[in-house]
Amino acid sequence: MSNWRPPGAMRIDDMQGVTASRGTPVTAGSSAHTKGASVAIGSPSYDWDGFWLTWDYNGGGYDTITDLSLDSGATNLIVSNFYLPMSWNNGNNGGGTVSFPIPVQVGATIYCRMQSGGGGQTTGFSLVGYKGSWGFPQRFSKAVGIGNNLGTTASAQIVGPSGTWGSFAQIVASTADHYAGFLVSPDNNKNSNAPTAQDWTLTLAVGAAGSEKTLAILRGAFSGVIYEVRPSTWGTILVDVPSGTRLSAKGDASTTTTPGNQLGLSMCGLVA
Repeated sequence: MSNWRPPGAMRIDDMQGVTASRGTPVTAGSSAHTKGASVAIGSPSYDWDGFWLTWDYNGGGYDTITDLSLDSGATNLIVSNFYLPMSWNNGNNGGGTVSFPIPVQVGATIYCRMQSGGGGQTTGFSLVGYKGSWGFPQRFSKAVGIGNNLGTTASAQIVGPSGTWGSFAQIVASTADHYAGFLVSPDNNKNSNAPTAQDWTLTLAVGAAGSEKTLAILRGAFSGVIYEVRPSTWGTILVDVPSGTRLSAKGDASTTTTPGNQLGLSMCGLVA
């Protein structure tokens, strides 16, 4: 009975890519807004149903967009153009974690590459894989960044006037894939060292301009701590959004203080 696990229990693999409590260093291209070389960060000990990606900033504090692939040439991408939420931090150290419900088979190697707002910046990455989950193990084939500007390494921006809903801001005019889920994370959008502590409400919507239909309503807040916005991620939202769909969002902040009423939005579409 020593190997018995209750139904639905997760099996957690060993941490991958960590040395002396820091993640594997991955360096952006030598010029701003260009991707650097791919670096191996981990391999499953058994088939994964998904994994947690953790990053720790080693200084620099520039916006960062990253890819994960199953080959060093970044042609077999499982995560593409993911904007690391709160990666812009004016040189302060920090980091974050997000779960990608994407299977990886034993024997595969996961590679990472990145770009940043400053050439040659370095971020540490690590992985923890899992098999199974509480409830049902929803799995997807890949995650695709949505609404990011690769030319400026920036996420989408949402403005929320105080006490009233702002206008819908377009995230993408036409989705490239049929999405069965979204990973959604708030970002500080280069807000000041100590933004005004305030609550935030965000509405995600689909549909043509002027005819938007609510997809999800999310709550968060600026904590008033340096560059910090909460939660770090809203996690996986199950949806059914066909390719070619216009995606937008609007916000409602509790104050009109600028830039505190401006929220960045890091999104990945999950493809079944």
